[in-house]
Amino acid sequence: MHVLLSLALVSSAGNSAQPWQLGASGYAVAKTQADLGMLGYDVGPVTGVMNERTLSQAARFEAAFGVSPGALDARLATTVRSMGAVTGPLQGPVVLALESDLAQLGLYAGPYATRETPALSQALEQARQNLGLPATASISGTLLSAIAEATAIRVTARHDWTYRAQPGDTLSFLAWAAGLPLAGFERANPSPGNRVQVGQLIRWEVLAPPPVVPKKTKTTPPASRTQKSSPSRPISTSTLPPVTGVLANLKPVSDLVVMNPTSKEASALIAAEDSSHEAVDVDVAGEWAVTHPQLMNALKALGNEIAISGYTGANLDALPRWGIAQELSWAQRAVAAEVGTPPTYLILAHRPTPSVRALASRDNLIIMTPSVVILSSHSTRRTTAQVAAALLTHPNQIVVVNAPVRWRELFRELRRHHFVFETLGQVWASE
Repeated sequence: MHVLLSLALVSSAGNSAQPWQLGASGYAVAKTQADLGMLGYDVGPVTGVMNERTLSQAARFEAAFGVSPGALDARLATTVRSMGAVTGPLQGPVVLALESDLAQLGLYAGPYATRETPALSQALEQARQNLGLPATASISGTLLSAIAEATAIRVTARHDWTYRAQPGDTLSFLAWAAGLPLAGFERANPSPGNRVQVGQLIRWEVLAPPPVVPKKTKTTPPASRTQKSSPSRPISTSTLPPVTGVLANLKPVSDLVVMNPTSKEASALIAAEDSSHEAVDVDVAGEWAVTHPQLMNALKALGNEIAISGYTGANLDALPRWGIAQELSWAQRAVAAEVGTPPTYLILAHRPTPSVRALASRDNLIIMTPSVVILSSHSTRRTTAQVAAALLTHPNQIVVVNAPVRWRELFRELRRHHFVFETLGQVWASE
């Protein structure tokens, strides 16, 4: 509570404390979310709306950096800009934040993963070129800061929220970030040259050029038969499509997580995926990862996202704080040792306790809870039907199954409905 009270005192860009109230919205909130995401804090996609998740992660940053009231937004922006060059591949929550931001800017269409992919590297290079930044072999804090700024502006423009020009803003950058044609944007925001005045109120609209009034003449010659008049085209006030989620163009779509499969069940899943070219997510205990290294590598090779539920499979809520820390630490190390990358997601069937939430956050684990949990039923055919029905009726949500499934039959049934599997990363990006 004392952290939230201190956050309530924080202002942004000279505004009042309103941005730090639950449900508040605007550029200040969007920029805070974008900067936190670039620093690896799990705030979810940038929405510009203050929620408990953003407050919680901002409190973590405040506690770690000792930010004084009124300076959180400035410290966040400075921290992102001052990041050194990232020479190795990115992984973890910052990858999800980048994928989500670049998708909002129209530069990325997937795949959504928790590690850097060639598609993400290509999108980052395109962003670098659009921003006019010099080409380098590494990812810089300057690039991450500019992407965060552009994403916050895109969300602000989409909702037509108030925005006053910041130092360094140019009309060309604001138009690109907002997704608006430069010529019409310049007419809506007249300013000498490409620069804008700091504090200038920006209008998120596109104005048509003034009509050309022909000079009056005594006689009007007839138009040549070879000349064709161009049809008049109304200029849209916005080029931004309605957004209802990163994967709004795909349906039906949802995520399936297989929890703690037996060796036989995992082998059956691998065989079905290999022939059907599908991939689901798998949640395992760290102990299972250690005892099934070949299955772990086969699942990873087919594109399955590997999540964890702990190390021994014990109920985390029933453990003391040191026990929770041990379960999470051992599970992360076990999975990383077998597949080469640490897990990003912790799957819990219910709302986590404060201790579990705090320790997972400390270990950079993103907690995901399913909408539907399917346990063993009387027959595998019935379980398979239940899984198919749950996936088709819970778009952009997580379905967990902890029972044998007829995988080939499930994949065939879903294909009949043009179903597309999501990943945990995609669900995270669509929240």
